[in-house]
Amino acid sequence: MALVAICHQTTPMTGPALQGTVDGTFLRGWDYLRAAMLKATAKDNPIVYPTALSKMTGATLLDIIKGDDRKGEISDLEERVRLLNDMGSKMQQNGVDSVQKLFEQSGGHLDQYGEKQGLYRLLSGFEAYSDPVKKKSSYFFTLMKRQGFWDYADPENLLPVVDYHEIRINLRLGTVKINDEELRSKLATKQEVTWQDDIDIRSSVQQAMVYIAKEAGIGHGKLHYFLWNLSRNCCNRDAPHCPSHGAKCALPQRYVQIGQEIGSTSCLLSPICESSGKEGKLFDHVVKTHYY
Repeated sequence: MALVAICHQTTPMTGPALQGTVDGTFLRGWDYLRAAMLKATAKDNPIVYPTALSKMTGATLLDIIKGDDRKGEISDLEERVRLLNDMGSKMQQNGVDSVQKLFEQSGGHLDQYGEKQGLYRLLSGFEAYSDPVKKKSSYFFTLMKRQGFWDYADPENLLPVVDYHEIRINLRLGTVKINDEELRSKLATKQEVTWQDDIDIRSSVQQAMVYIAKEAGIGHGKLHYFLWNLSRNCCNRDAPHCPSHGAKCALPQRYVQIGQEIGSTSCLLSPICESSGKEGKLFDHVVKTHYY
């Protein structure tokens, strides 16, 4: 819960990307943050308990994400600390000593059920999970299910996870279209957009992903990981792999095998992508936020 709470903008359009080496393995973004925090909690498990979170400092968090070479850095350090402090303090105020208690309060429901508040509502009380599009909470709930900790009474209410990777690939595929010319220009030239623009874009991408998952007959979590892996590794911001993967492509092997089976040496979605091989591809929008 603490890990997902601070997992936002790990590869920002501007500012340092979160990356480094943990136990001899070079990692970036979510993978790096997860490995660094797991290593820290292995040494000091209570570091992610409510009491410790409420007192977390920038120095402590920075020490966690330094990595083997002690050079790791992360953007908006104090903002992430504030989110952890808020979460720890509110859990203490509400007499909640673990996230499992929240699951029990919800009766295993994501949305409200009778007089019980659903998990989405319960987590929205924490600043880190207050996003109207519910990116972090949806991702957290997906992880808890995939890791075998939780099963939900209403799994149909688990929303797709929308971060900047999903935004970028949906905009380029053409599953979501920007009709406002001024807004489209901002995305093409990496200009900052408004808070409302951000909500509108991500909400549209989320709706598209709901539709795609339904038509494909797959779960939202599976669609998220498929698009996330492709966008993160192939449909990157400045050098997408439309014509060819290239020697440095870090696409997971299972995706590479799919490409080999269908005789493709480029992005798997290249044949149906509206922007494949074209100039002027859109970027995920620039916005300062802790929502994703």
